[in-house]
Amino acid sequence: HGEGGVGKNLLVDKVLHTMFDGQTISAASDNITGQFNSLAKGRTVVMINESVSDRADTATLKDMLHKERLVINEKGIPQFEIDNTALYIIASNEHEGGVFLDRSDADCRYSVLRCERGKTLNHWIAEHTGWPQDQARAWMATHGHEICGDKAEIGKWLGHLMEKYRDHGQPVALHGDDYAALMDVQKKMEERLVEAVFGDPDFTHIEKKVLYQGYTILCQSAHIRPLSDAKFYKRVDDWLANNMPQIAADMVWVDGYVIDEHDPNRKKRTKKRRYVWQVATPPGIGSVANRDNRDEYLAADGYRTGWCG
Repeated sequence: HGEGGVGKNLLVDKVLHTMFDGQTISAASDNITGQFNSLAKGRTVVMINESVSDRADTATLKDMLHKERLVINEKGIPQFEIDNTALYIIASNEHEGGVFLDRSDADCRYSVLRCERGKTLNHWIAEHTGWPQDQARAWMATHGHEICGDKAEIGKWLGHLMEKYRDHGQPVALHGDDYAALMDVQKKMEERLVEAVFGDPDFTHIEKKVLYQGYTILCQSAHIRPLSDAKFYKRVDDWLANNMPQIAADMVWVDGYVIDEHDPNRKKRTKKRRYVWQVATPPGIGSVANRDNRDEYLAADGYRTGWCG
C-alpha cells in the first residue's frame, strides 16, 4: 500500500502472468470476496486491486486466507469446493492500507509492505542506472515492459530466486517497520486515548466515567460512532492487562459535600462511591484515588464540556 506507480499491476499482470502461464488475476474486491468469486478458481496469484481498508470485507478475506479449500460460487450452478491454490495480494494506494489489521496473532496471514511517497518504479530504475526520471520512464514504457513479458528473461529471474533461496523454509509473514507504521495509522480512538492517558508519566488515577465521557467527546469531534460504555471499559481493561498491568480497576470512596436538607445554609460531608483506574500503590502507602481530579481531564466551555487531558 501507499504510493501508486510502483508496479503492482506490472508484477501480477505481466511478470507473474508470464511466469505462471496466465493463471493470475487482478480484480476489484467484489469479484473475489463478493457473492460470485469464480475469477479466483485455479489461480496461482490473485490480486485484490485498489482495496480501501474501510470497505474491504475483512471477515471474508480472513476466511479465504490460509484455508486449504475454497468454496466457489458461479452463476447458474451449485456451489462447489476447490483447492485454494492462490497467493493473495491486497493492493491499495491508500495510506491506511488495503485491509484493517486484527492487531493480534491473526495478522500472521498478512505480510505488510509500504511504498513510500515518490519511490515509484521509475525512481528505482533511475537510481539503479543513473538516468534522469524522464529517461527511466521512457525506457520502462518500451524496453522495460517488453522484458517483463519475455519468458526467457522471466526464466533467468526465477532461476536466480530459486538458486538464492533454495535452502530457505516457508517464510513467515513480514511484520517489520511497515507493519508497525500501519498499526499506528489504524489505531482506533479508544486505543489512542488510553495510550495518551495511561502513558502519561504523571498519571495516578482517573474515574471510569470521566475517561468514557472524554472518549465520547473525541469521537463526536471526529464524527466516529463511539462504543457503548460496557464495551469501552472492557477494551480498556484488556489493553491495561496486556500493556500496563500495574494499573488496575478499583472502587474508592470520595469525600463530598451536599446541602443539608434541614438547613440550606449548611453543607454536610458525605461519601460517594466511584469506580477508577489507578496505579497500584506499595503496601503501607495510601492511595490518592479518592482525590477528585476530573478537572485535569475535562474542562467546561460555556454549556459544553471539552477534553483537555
